[in-house]
Amino acid sequence: MSKRKGFIILTVFILSWLTLFWVTGSRVPWQILSNSSKDNISNYLGDIQVENYDRMGFTKGLVKYVPNSDSWAVGTERGEVFLFDNTGKNIWKRALGIGKIFSIRVSKSNDIIYVGEQSPTGNLYALNATNGDILWQKAASDYVGSDSSARSYPMIVHIVRSEEHTSELQSHSEIS
Repeated sequence: MSKRKGFIILTVFILSWLTLFWVTGSRVPWQILSNSSKDNISNYLGDIQVENYDRMGFTKGLVKYVPNSDSWAVGTERGEVFLFDNTGKNIWKRALGIGKIFSIRVSKSNDIIYVGEQSPTGNLYALNATNGDILWQKAASDYVGSDSSARSYPMIVHIVRSEEHTSELQSHSEIS
């Protein structure tokens, strides 16, 4: 009788978990029943693959603050860029293609968001920070090449604004 009660309890638990999973789509559905703070902002940014979790050098997503609009630019590994305000409202979303976003930089005037990706072309994009329109794009593959058969794709790893680079060079020359 004791084994039967244990089996019934386990079956009810599994069925309730499957029901909650089906309703919420969450692997840990009982978190929906918790009384966590409602001040947290959560937005679905797409499926982000977890790769090389035990090694350095992986990127799940990037976040950069845009002071003019008091908002946050978010780039994902799905090649999408979002702009959220401080309440979590999605101001705009731009799908840039098949590349993974590897770098984001905001212009000094805060009106342009530069986005670098890894893809067969390895594009550098300039996006209008107000509405997400693409102002221009440059393909790194035009300069460094690309070998898709070897899965060797160019990527924009780090973006530096020219005024920062110039001041950095000046400070190095003053030290020398």
